[in-house]
Amino acid sequence: MNGVVVKRKGTLIDLLFYITSIVSILICLFSLFDIKMAQGFGFITYLPVVFLFFSIILLPQAKVSNRSGKITLYVFLCIQWLRLVVLPLTGVLSGYFNSYGSHVDESSAQMAVLMLIYEAVISFVFCYIFFKYSRRIIPATINGMNLRGNTIVYIGFIIVSILLFLATDTNKYHFFALSLSDERVATTLGNEGSAIDAIIAYGLTFLVILILYYSYKRYVVYKNKRYMYLALLCAAIRLCLISSEGRMTQIYLLGTFLMLLPQLFPDYKSKIIRYIIIMAIAVLGMMTVYKVFYAFLYDSYAEAIRASSFGLYDLATQIDIYFYGIKTVARNIGFCKQSDLTIFHSIYDLLRNTFGLHYVIRGTEYSTVEYYNLYIYSGKSVSGHLFSSLAYGYLYFGALFAPICTCFNLFVSFWTEKMVNRVRSMDIYYITCLLFVRISLSVFSNYVQTWNVVSRTLTIGMLVIGCSSLFTRRNGRH
Repeated sequence: MNGVVVKRKGTLIDLLFYITSIVSILICLFSLFDIKMAQGFGFITYLPVVFLFFSIILLPQAKVSNRSGKITLYVFLCIQWLRLVVLPLTGVLSGYFNSYGSHVDESSAQMAVLMLIYEAVISFVFCYIFFKYSRRIIPATINGMNLRGNTIVYIGFIIVSILLFLATDTNKYHFFALSLSDERVATTLGNEGSAIDAIIAYGLTFLVILILYYSYKRYVVYKNKRYMYLALLCAAIRLCLISSEGRMTQIYLLGTFLMLLPQLFPDYKSKIIRYIIIMAIAVLGMMTVYKVFYAFLYDSYAEAIRASSFGLYDLATQIDIYFYGIKTVARNIGFCKQSDLTIFHSIYDLLRNTFGLHYVIRGTEYSTVEYYNLYIYSGKSVSGHLFSSLAYGYLYFGALFAPICTCFNLFVSFWTEKMVNRVRSMDIYYITCLLFVRISLSVFSNYVQTWNVVSRTLTIGMLVIGCSSLFTRRNGRH
């Protein structure tokens, strides 16, 4: 029965990809004759064509059971579907591609479409080869496992983080919805730029780990589903704690809980997934209203929704911005053409985004992304716009090797997923899942931005676990 359900879900995904790809191709073809579209976007029809061709090849591979890399492959396909199929479809229908927009001209637009086609072909081939010849694995199970670290040490770390939270001026968390009292008050909430902010954030992380762990241990002993609900409640509350208007943090948590909780309580897998997704939709929906519908300008979220005129044009804009679509890559390439940065600056980027070192190096030089934003904002701001892995490769390795950064991101995601399946301790599993979800969702982002979060998570998370495990070996497991 379970196999039938999996097969049915896989078939629905296949049909969604295939049908939307064909529709997108037809709409793009008709637009070349019937709909006004800026000339530089003339090759846009090839984007859904490339996706359709390679999805037909890759989707059957994704259905191979017990093969490492399945999650990475599905995430990759879904993001590519948004970039190569949904964006052209919604963009053409809404007139999004009728004009170039700021910092985009015919040359950069044409180059962006061609480079996206090239990146798609190379990355699809890379995924096919890597996934097809990856070893089959036996997924890790957390059943019967203990924490790697010492509970008392974890509690001590949590207490320290709570005291710091209460004693300092660090920005507070909001529950479920962001405050509308002050305009964009939440833009700096939970900023982990300082060591104190980072300790507070990871104190909360280990509090969640302990609650989930002991809920599971009680469930194993008493077989009472109330402990499953306790763990589910803990996950729901954590999803509702909003530290900034950015939605990605909540999405990383969502992915982590979807990977972890079904393993802890396999008898309630469907119920857990359903409840977590419902809660995530509610939270992310409210955050979207706050950020996209500018709810902070209104007296309530309901008023912001009523006043909104969100349509296909806005949808195309959001996909383009957050998933490194055509115009975003075009703006990136426009910067690359006028930049004189050398390969040595990419080394500086890595050092600048390494947790710990960034406290020392910060302010000595602008990073690539900061230079890019200075270019976009005419020297007035160093943040705000995203820089793709494709453009990063184009800038430092040239057009021929431009997809190398995307392929590197994919390799790291495949490798991290493999590590997740080998983990045998729940606390390490939680931290590793956080890393994996972050990496897998960032395969089209330049890798130094991803390394910023990864290095922080590895340094703080594994340092706490490592130090705590010293006491575990001495005093026995807790």
